[in-house]
Amino acid sequence: MATLGACSAGGQSGPLSSRVRSWVQDTALGQAVGTLFGDSSKVTTAVRRRLGSGVVHTVCLVLFQDAASAAGNLPSPDPRLTALLEQAYDAMGRGAHDCYDAGAGDSPLQRRSARERARAAALLDQALTRVRAVTGAPVPTTTTTAPGGGLFG
Repeated sequence: MATLGACSAGGQSGPLSSRVRSWVQDTALGQAVGTLFGDSSKVTTAVRRRLGSGVVHTVCLVLFQDAASAAGNLPSPDPRLTALLEQAYDAMGRGAHDCYDAGAGDSPLQRRSARERARAAALLDQALTRVRAVTGAPVPTTTTTAPGGGLFG
């Protein structure tokens, strides 16, 4: 699977820390990462609870779309951060694709999806660590969904 997206980060000047801090805020990186973590968790829940292929397809498709959307904010002003995020979004997209293809139930393809999503999560954690190293500040990760309730609460 090719990299999910690319935009220009041109036109920015100043210290790398300021450029990255601004990029993180402008792209809502924390929210995007939090959303991907939440989406991946919903995939895991849907598969473990054997909620059926319709539900699994839905949560996998949402994960894929959110990974593609996040990738659309690349590149960042920092090449190392960009590389980590490209790898993370690509792995999350592959995990979502494999999940969708596998449907409900325990299968080798669902297990591969889980490994890809775990790799993506580790890469996202590394990217957040990189942001902190460059800017001196952590990136809070928030999700767009309310906790509790529904199928996954």
